[in-house]
Amino acid sequence: MKKIDNDTYEILAPIDPHSHFRSPAQIGDAVFNVVVDENSRHYDVVYAEPNTFLDQSDLKHHIEHADDVLKYRTLLQERQKGFGGRASIRVLAKLTHNTTPEMIRALVQLGVAGMKIYPENVTTGSSHGGISDFFHRLLLECLRTCEELGLPVQVHPEYPGEFSMRKEFLFHRVIGTYCALFPKLRLFVEHITDRRTLDLIQVLSKKYPVHGTIASHYFDLTLDDVLGRVDNHCRPNPKEPEDREALILAATGGESCFLYITDSAPHLWKNKHLSDDECAGVFNPSRIAIPWTFEIFEKRNALHMFERFTVDNPSKAYGLTHSGREIRLIRKRWTVERLADPTGDKERSLTPFRFRKDLEWQIAE
Repeated sequence: MKKIDNDTYEILAPIDPHSHFRSPAQIGDAVFNVVVDENSRHYDVVYAEPNTFLDQSDLKHHIEHADDVLKYRTLLQERQKGFGGRASIRVLAKLTHNTTPEMIRALVQLGVAGMKIYPENVTTGSSHGGISDFFHRLLLECLRTCEELGLPVQVHPEYPGEFSMRKEFLFHRVIGTYCALFPKLRLFVEHITDRRTLDLIQVLSKKYPVHGTIASHYFDLTLDDVLGRVDNHCRPNPKEPEDREALILAATGGESCFLYITDSAPHLWKNKHLSDDECAGVFNPSRIAIPWTFEIFEKRNALHMFERFTVDNPSKAYGLTHSGREIRLIRKRWTVERLADPTGDKERSLTPFRFRKDLEWQIAE
């Protein structure tokens, strides 16, 4: 990080190992272009989550096989080239009850970024291919294969069928068992919201290669911000103010077991506001997420830890080499507005994180 003056900093472009780009089949071609740009523009590396369908005629089939990863990665890279994007976009594959060790080996040969476990019916895109039996023989064989190949495994840490505020804590039994069964498995516990999970990761990471990721919208939201505000609805649900404070302390504390993500998850306005579907997810694009995170670190007198959280820790955890690309942040207050659909249709617009609120910093384009 280079301090130009009190109002200008040059920082290494962060790494975001958890972002949702959706697909043209899911949100339409024009909005998809906007999302690819907004979710990748200011990052060095971005990981695309696999809970999306590529074909409207087959909504149940997500990014699961080697040919799915190749098709999705090519699509994302081609769209990114259209606006001169510079981020390296990598794609994860969904680990389902139908995944086999042979499929995982084929995915690794293709360069998959990692595997992702979604518990059944806990979030967007988890009703198809979601895991209901976390200790099924074939699933454990797949995890053993991931361990042997050194392939990262992300997991959404909520236990199905439980009360929403308890789901994450009750998933601890799964995390602990996986660590014991597969002590070299590179396990990533995604978007932590419960302070007890932070404690668990701190303990486990001393013995196992397990990491916890923290999404920056949880530096702001508690359950009160979600009740009656569908745009803030996400999974896992934000918890208590004490959990929010613990997340900020973990992020600014510099421990290598915690790393930055956005979990940026766009939904069309009409789906968030007019649909019977749950539509869990907060849209947190790079031009909002990075200044917001920087603002939090500045307020906590922790700017010296910013690049550790957003670059160093993700790089080490995933074995990435940063390109050295920098972006410039300037102190200039601005108000977050809704992102319009290119066609001008409000129902197809996107409402981002901190809509109608001010940010103290912005990225100099």
